[in-house]
Amino acid sequence: MRKTGSWKSARETREKWKRFRSRIWGITLQRCCAIDLRELRGVSAPPWGGRERRQAPRRGTGIGRWLRNVLSVRDQLAPEIRTLGIGRHLPGITTAVPGPRPPWTGINLNPLLKRESARLWFSPYFKFPPGIRVPAVITVHDTIPARYGVKRLLFRTRLKWSLKRAWKVCTVSHTTREELIREWNVKPERILLARNCVGREFHPQEQGGDAVVLERHGLSSRNYLLVVSDDRPHKNLKTIFSAFMETKGEPIVIVGSRRNDLPERFRVIPFLPENDLPVLYRHARVLLHPAFEEGFGLPPLEALASGTPVIVSDIPVMREVVGERGILLPPDNPGIWRNTVASFKPEPIDTAEILREFDPLESNRELWDCLRNALA
Repeated sequence: MRKTGSWKSARETREKWKRFRSRIWGITLQRCCAIDLRELRGVSAPPWGGRERRQAPRRGTGIGRWLRNVLSVRDQLAPEIRTLGIGRHLPGITTAVPGPRPPWTGINLNPLLKRESARLWFSPYFKFPPGIRVPAVITVHDTIPARYGVKRLLFRTRLKWSLKRAWKVCTVSHTTREELIREWNVKPERILLARNCVGREFHPQEQGGDAVVLERHGLSSRNYLLVVSDDRPHKNLKTIFSAFMETKGEPIVIVGSRRNDLPERFRVIPFLPENDLPVLYRHARVLLHPAFEEGFGLPPLEALASGTPVIVSDIPVMREVVGERGILLPPDNPGIWRNTVASFKPEPIDTAEILREFDPLESNRELWDCLRNALA
């Protein structure tokens, strides 16, 4: 017959183990941040048959590049946080899980968040699901859709809803931050700044495969003008078309446009492989960026980091990002753009200084500190 004392001792040991195990699991699992990856274009979902850990192809948008930079420094700034990628996978995601069937709301997401012990929701865009029971950090890259297009009223309504209900609002430039405070009544203490950064693939050193890429696109080094932009109205490509439509000279390469009615001088590349973009930056004579508005303006920064001079529009965010490192012109004066390009003489660019100012570690420190403190 077992003695009562030994039975009590065994029970106490089991209870101590349970308390110890729950404490350890609390440390490792409850510091979990769910990241909404469902709308990240250019990133394919892994074949869900359980939890997958694999790298997705590096293609796509500025939002995708910004999020990759954010995740790239997690190990240095917040290694204790477990990142839960919902719907997609990226490097820097600890675990990826498939999301529920749309629409995403608290009804179908709260059980998932509870099961994974996620205590925070992070969205790389301004939208987040209604009804979730954890604090949400959203990201506002810009508010440009509130002023352009037939859906601007819908955008304003959704953005107001998100700004009112989010716990924190992340943004990518001082210009957008000031706009959120001034025009959208967001309190300064609710805003986190995580500026866009320069990927290490953008540098001035010529690589062995550069000549092959240039030959594939029919270009020669320092003998073409480069534009990296789509056709949306605020990108203001009409200034470039008006300035150079009837002129002859070096090719004008437009990456991201879908126009097919331009003269032969214009080389339109609607879809460019991600690995080709640094090469085109590196060997262009100059980058042209005539946008009326930007949330940040990543192409001029990437071009400067690649050692290529830039001519950009004289707008607040370009003064912030480019400043005296480039030439700033009125965005609506094609004649000035044409004359400036014709007489342009490049000057040396301090690429090391650009990399220091837009370093991923320092740019994302405020964001990761906030997430870490919220999950402490």
